[in-house]
Amino acid sequence: MLVQDTKHSTKASLTHGLLVVTQYSNSVPKFDDYFKQLSTADVNGSIILEQFWEYKFNCKMTGSINRCSTGLKLTENEGFFSYRPASMVIDAVYSFAHALHRLILAECPNVAPGKARECIKGHALLGYLKNVSFDGRLGKVQFDKNGDIMGKYEVRNVYFENGHFDSRRVAELDTASQTLTVDTNLIQWHPNFTNFVEGSDKIPETVCSKPCAAGYQRIQISNKCCWSCRKCRANEITNSSATECIPCEIFEWPEQRTFRKCVEIEPDYIKWTSSLAIIMSLLALIGIIICLVVMVLFYKIKSDKLIKASSIELMYLILTGSTLGLVIVFIFLAKPSELICYIQHFGFNITFTITYCPLLAKTRRIYAIFISGRTSKVPPRFIHLTAQIVICGTLTGFQIILTVVSAILETPQPTKYMPNETKPYVELGCTLPRWGLIASLGYNVCLVLACTFYAVKARKVPQNFNETRFISFNVYTTLILWLAFIPTYFTASSEFSKVLFLIVAIIVNSYVVLILLFVPKLYAVFYVSDDDLKFLQSQIGPDGFRSRTPSAASRVSSPAPSQFTSPAHPNGHLGEMGISSIA
Repeated sequence: MLVQDTKHSTKASLTHGLLVVTQYSNSVPKFDDYFKQLSTADVNGSIILEQFWEYKFNCKMTGSINRCSTGLKLTENEGFFSYRPASMVIDAVYSFAHALHRLILAECPNVAPGKARECIKGHALLGYLKNVSFDGRLGKVQFDKNGDIMGKYEVRNVYFENGHFDSRRVAELDTASQTLTVDTNLIQWHPNFTNFVEGSDKIPETVCSKPCAAGYQRIQISNKCCWSCRKCRANEITNSSATECIPCEIFEWPEQRTFRKCVEIEPDYIKWTSSLAIIMSLLALIGIIICLVVMVLFYKIKSDKLIKASSIELMYLILTGSTLGLVIVFIFLAKPSELICYIQHFGFNITFTITYCPLLAKTRRIYAIFISGRTSKVPPRFIHLTAQIVICGTLTGFQIILTVVSAILETPQPTKYMPNETKPYVELGCTLPRWGLIASLGYNVCLVLACTFYAVKARKVPQNFNETRFISFNVYTTLILWLAFIPTYFTASSEFSKVLFLIVAIIVNSYVVLILLFVPKLYAVFYVSDDDLKFLQSQIGPDGFRSRTPSAASRVSSPAPSQFTSPAHPNGHLGEMGISSIA
């Protein structure tokens, strides 16, 4: 534009603050001087200038009414300002001139002046135009391989002041050197921008949609410049363009700063320093110490008739099984590894069997002796120590075979568990053979049920032999414990919960065995006098049992015969059971 339109100041004010990108240009003083000296007579014959003259001065170039006077000229008072794009037009004309000159010299140097048009071809001219290079009004003029000018571009800020608008250069881009220079202090923003904060220097944002934050997916709306943002799921990342949510693999979680990659979740397991591990360790350690103390005491008082009559060898096996079960607690609290998982699998199944095989043999022996004593004078079979050890070994061996086979079919190994894939939590635990565990637990439950059967059958033995009552209490408690444990274990979703249930079951089972089978015997040996240990001969037969030594202390110090003789059993097998726990 050459002249300011003061008649449309309202519209002009709306352009205040606009940024216009255009090719770099400079004023051309000679062009300005030429334009300002034009008069009405000079524009006659130029259709464009005549129309402009009529528009600017509100007159007619033809006719008698409101005819333009001959002395009209454009001055600064009439709103004239320098036409900066003239420099670009001049350089454009020179670019074509240089290209045509080189084309003619190369293609048809001897062509007649009126025939030059015939040798000018469009595609050939384009090639010469791209290779033009000269110093023009705007500096060095040349083009790149795409035909774009390798010059300068400018960003101009339009502003409206005192009824007039103008523009100033606020930024400059040099494509040759690839540099951009911006002076934000020169920019005037329109005060009515909707996202402009009044009274601040915040730069308005001319965007339809802001970039989505990390972890959000960009959903395109109507055009390429507008979109909405949707938060991805907790376990999802975004691709490089943030247009797609991609779920992480199991055991991985999005990196929380950029949400562009998945990182492995550090698996959690029971630490020795956790309150749970400390409590369980203390309970197991106390139980082990008690087992060892009881074992030492039993060894010291092994000559006592009460202890001998209790099948001390089987009691040692029961005590060993309970001790090993408590030791296994520490294995369950250790960090899972392949070795640890194997020990857990074998230890849990076999220690329970070691505890209840001797108890089954012991209960069956009591039952066999007394039931046989009532019905036959023939001594019952398989009640000697050797037979009891063979029975225990056979039953335990079957459990070992069952455990080995299950470990071969399904190897125990450390495995990571992710209870909830929408939460960054992974557990590390041992995968024990599921069907092997079920089979071993079923086998051990059968042992307990067999113990229960013989304990119930032997509940009416003479009062001196009421050890079966404590055996009954023990197996009843064990049955209740395992009936509660089995469904809870297999339905637990957390690996920590499963380990906790196993540990609690082992500890409670070991303490029940100690309290109900060993504490009463020790109490009877050290705190019950001979007078309280009386035989009820009327419940056994007409011949009774051999009387005991007069004091509790002498039971420990005096050696007891290996057998007591009863007329009902000449071989003395019933007499061997003549001394029993009364607790």
